[in-house]
Amino acid sequence: MISSDDLALIERSSNFSVGLLSREEKWSDERTHHAMHDTVLLPLLAAADECWAYGLDEQSEVFEAARTILHKEGRRHRVALHGDPIAGRELFWNAYGGKRGTIAIAIPVEKFNAATLFAHCRSSFVVTNYRSGHSAGAISYAQRKIQDRGHIVCCLPRNNGSEWMEVFAPQPLVFELFKTAASLRRGD
Repeated sequence: MISSDDLALIERSSNFSVGLLSREEKWSDERTHHAMHDTVLLPLLAAADECWAYGLDEQSEVFEAARTILHKEGRRHRVALHGDPIAGRELFWNAYGGKRGTIAIAIPVEKFNAATLFAHCRSSFVVTNYRSGHSAGAISYAQRKIQDRGHIVCCLPRNNGSEWMEVFAPQPLVFELFKTAASLRRGD
């Protein structure tokens, strides 16, 4: 059952979160290739028309891990979507503790396969202060992108790596997506 408090938060922010890693997985080495890379992130990236990384230090190990798929544009980096942008670059996708900023993935609504993707997520939940886990530029981008009603934006947080993902979607679609995610979650 979805609480009225959760629905009110979603109405206010047009987003919710899905868990991607189990309790054990979230403490593994940041270079680990997880099943969710293949079942959630790769399908999202294959359907996406844009992916941006925020808050990258170009002198860092995290940047070096993904150098071949990054192109600086202003204060953010465009992530190349061709081929497999994850294999061999897991450190970039999994980095936590502020080692990189938010990664924002924009997917056209018609290409977002909620039932398939959410079936591989571990949980669904609503965060009161969703901004605290993300780069400010990524939140602004996500909110602007969903205003055209043609995109869903999935964001990997700066502090928690690939442990969970924020899903931004236009209303009323965001409510349908949350209900789908809540009905399909696997749990730990």
